[in-house]
Amino acid sequence: MHLRNLKIMSTSVFQILLLLVSLMLQASGAAPGLAKPNCAETCGNVTIPFPFGIGAGCFLDEWYQIVCQQNNTVPILKKIGLRVLNISLPDRYVDGMINISLPVIYSNASCGGDGRGAGVSLKGSQFVFSQTRNVFTLVGCNTLATVDTTKSAVVGCRSRCSGTNTSISWNGDCSGRDGCCQSMLPRNLQGFSVDFKEEGGHQGCKYAFLRSDFAGLYDLIFNETVPVVLEWGIANNTDYGRKLIQQSKTVYPSICRTQSVDNSEMLFTQCYCTREYDGNPYLMEGCKGAAPRPSGAAPPRSRYCAETCGSVTIPFPFGIGAGCFLNDWYQIACQQNNMVPILKRIGLRVLNISLPDEDVDGMINVNLPVIYSNASCGDDGRGAMVSLKGSPFVFSQTRNIFTVVGCNAQVTVKSTESAVFGCRSKCVGANFTSSNYSACSESEGCCQSSLPFNLQGFGVDFEEESGHEGCKYAFLRSDSGVYDLRLSDTVPGVLEWGIANNTDYALDLIQQGYHNFNGSFSCTRFESLSSEGEGSVYRYRSYSVDSGEILFVQCHCRMGYHGNAYLIGGCKDIDECNSRCPVPCVDTGASFLCVRGGKTKFILIGVGAGLGTLLLCLALWGLYKYIKKRKEIKLKEKNFKRNGGLLLESELSSEGHVEKNKLFNSKDLEKATNNFNEDRILGQGGQGTVYKGMLTDGKIVAIKKSKAIDEGKVEQFINEVFILSQINHRNIVKLLGCCLETKVPLLVYEFIPNGTLYQYLHDPKEEYHVSWDTRLQIATEIAGALFYLHSAASIPIYHRDIKSTNILLDEKYRAKVADFGTSKSVSLDQTHVTTLVQGTFGYLDPEYFQSSQFTDKSDVYSFGVVLVELLTRQKPISSLREQEGRSLATYFIISMEENQLFDIVDAQVLKEASKEEIASVASLAKRCLNLNGRNRPTMKEVAMELEGMRKLPNPLGIQENQEDREVAESYAAAGKSSKSNINADVTTFSDVQPFLPSEAW
Repeated sequence: MHLRNLKIMSTSVFQILLLLVSLMLQASGAAPGLAKPNCAETCGNVTIPFPFGIGAGCFLDEWYQIVCQQNNTVPILKKIGLRVLNISLPDRYVDGMINISLPVIYSNASCGGDGRGAGVSLKGSQFVFSQTRNVFTLVGCNTLATVDTTKSAVVGCRSRCSGTNTSISWNGDCSGRDGCCQSMLPRNLQGFSVDFKEEGGHQGCKYAFLRSDFAGLYDLIFNETVPVVLEWGIANNTDYGRKLIQQSKTVYPSICRTQSVDNSEMLFTQCYCTREYDGNPYLMEGCKGAAPRPSGAAPPRSRYCAETCGSVTIPFPFGIGAGCFLNDWYQIACQQNNMVPILKRIGLRVLNISLPDEDVDGMINVNLPVIYSNASCGDDGRGAMVSLKGSPFVFSQTRNIFTVVGCNAQVTVKSTESAVFGCRSKCVGANFTSSNYSACSESEGCCQSSLPFNLQGFGVDFEEESGHEGCKYAFLRSDSGVYDLRLSDTVPGVLEWGIANNTDYALDLIQQGYHNFNGSFSCTRFESLSSEGEGSVYRYRSYSVDSGEILFVQCHCRMGYHGNAYLIGGCKDIDECNSRCPVPCVDTGASFLCVRGGKTKFILIGVGAGLGTLLLCLALWGLYKYIKKRKEIKLKEKNFKRNGGLLLESELSSEGHVEKNKLFNSKDLEKATNNFNEDRILGQGGQGTVYKGMLTDGKIVAIKKSKAIDEGKVEQFINEVFILSQINHRNIVKLLGCCLETKVPLLVYEFIPNGTLYQYLHDPKEEYHVSWDTRLQIATEIAGALFYLHSAASIPIYHRDIKSTNILLDEKYRAKVADFGTSKSVSLDQTHVTTLVQGTFGYLDPEYFQSSQFTDKSDVYSFGVVLVELLTRQKPISSLREQEGRSLATYFIISMEENQLFDIVDAQVLKEASKEEIASVASLAKRCLNLNGRNRPTMKEVAMELEGMRKLPNPLGIQENQEDREVAESYAAAGKSSKSNINADVTTFSDVQPFLPSEAW
């Protein structure tokens, strides 16, 4: 390599700087915190990192809450009720873990505990029982214990006793004999139940439990719990999970990975700090700088041998011929005219061999034999798979699946001396053909089960059910191909491989790399470190096979190098200068630089290229902004025309007395709502969202943003906006204008600050007490507004959704009728409109519900319900009342008929109003709720009758003004003509299709 000395010098300087920074941080005590600020970080000797926490505000949600008991020394996972022994954060290769104490399951209550057969359930949580760090264990003589986990998968084990005096005091060693056996767990287990089946007449106590360590000594009479490991994460469909994922996509030094839980839609997010950083990635800015890791020396070299057999590449440590393989486990025999590679020691045909990379283990694709239920079905009727015992190979758990084909059979697999797994197949029909296998639905003569971790061999036991005696086939497979199991006696499978850690060659690799592995049971941990000279990266993996620990060394070349890291000097620098640089070139190890002359020329070329790139980027950015702006202008023009802007402009220009400032531009409304920030949302509904905004003149408004508009009703929408913009009534929410430049129109209304009538009547948090006079005033104002819409507007309008949530109260508690989302304007000669039934249960006119014909008397019925709400302060629909009185209207009518009116009236009304006043208002409400619409009063009659009931002077101290006189005059005018035309320059409330729904307020 060129510039070798310069690279070594720059690397050394960089390492010294990092070391100085690390020492400064240590001197200042800047250790990264693991808990949230002002939260306890430990309970006893257990560290509690966020998202776990102790006390309010210190944990993410209730699943992560820790309670510190027994004088703050014993942490308990509160939601599950289990003691916590340790909590660890995830890293690059290891999931987050919680060590807990899990109860033992007893065969019956006389043996201990409560004799329950089910363990702790984690369903709904973000935790699973760790498959790699736990093992299912049974203690007790001559017993089969099976664990039900899914619809078809079965795990368990069978214990045997050679003598009769086996002690139930278990010492931690388990061989499958002498009263103990164990089995691996399926992946992502969140709950299970245990079934004890006694064999051989032994009726003593049996104990089943999950455990995570192998050295503990337990007397199961006195110890009711054993240590277990849970894996944890954060559900990625939560707001916090999404924030973590989004943060990891930026320059922030954390990485988040997502994994699924089998047989569920649950996805976990696990995060860790990147290299050179330490801390808690679940805290915002929780990853802090750490000291750099040391690098290893150059790896050893090996000699060259033939690399292919047929189309299969044979990398070292595998080899063909004497001296070309590491040992006889890796020997390849190239048969059939050097076209078919065979793994000689095991006798399997090799389809492909892959070297490890940064995240994937080394793999061997081989043909695995099919196991038959009997010799008549094929081959020799054998019941055992190829044995890998003693080899550096295991059947890949992640890339293989155990499959059974055949009708009504239970197949159990003994994977070690005592561990059991398998599945049960069923047939729905009678014509299933088991020989032609392509896919497994687990209902048509086929079932599947995942493999235990690090499986090296097993035997199969076929057990027929329901008298079906046809052929059964069992096999491991790695793909979903189509097989005729009568003609093909092999299927593709995958083995994982490495180099056994106890070999001299592996020890040489370890000495030349940086060795740091975790030797606990089934623990997978990798340390990846660059070798300065040859570009190799070493990984060390430890796991146990058949209760014995095997350590594997796995190596791969780092970026900028290629080749075989198992060969001495096998990682070669990729010389990009030969293929990617047509001019003089400098190879810088993992990268390269192209130059045309000496040092000065190289610098000038570099500076020029940089400036040229910068100018090009600026030009492209400017062009992009220009094109984007032009597209936005054209889109606004298109939206304006589509939303009826030209039609509305012509309507406004033809009416000189109508207020001109009706059309807002989109930029003003975006600025008013801070780009429609979520913090500005006042309410949301099925078809739109309402935002609070402030216009440039400082006026506070409500801006409604719809989700969709029916293009066929644009003209109708514009016509109704124009008509309603002319309405002038102090008790109707005003429409100030609209914006037609967006995809759907934005409507701007006056802002009403004091919320809804529903809140003041039914919200227990409201401290304001609505007096009788105020209630009567509100009822009168609502009635006046509806009378105005029905009779005094230029074109009659039916509101169609009168309810207490659509009555807003201003700063003086005056009523404002809002939400015309389902309203309809009608011609002067129409008596009703026929529509799909819309409205709110509890307020819906029964006559309209049956006929789909909405009249002005339907609004009268809804107003009657609101009037009863004001009288009784009860909700329109309540499950607390008897079945026949769930509806407030029905409940009120029944009470009136049974002379129990004063039993349901609000206590404050009884205190402030006379019985005569209450009876008058109740009588009016009863007439409004008449089931026959013809017998209901008009809103004009209702308004005038309520106006006559009001006490004077005004209880709120509001003097009668010009507006009061105008309202009284309008009643009188309406008596002469119900077709008055009123033109004004004040606005009211409109919407799309033709109005927004009530849920948006």
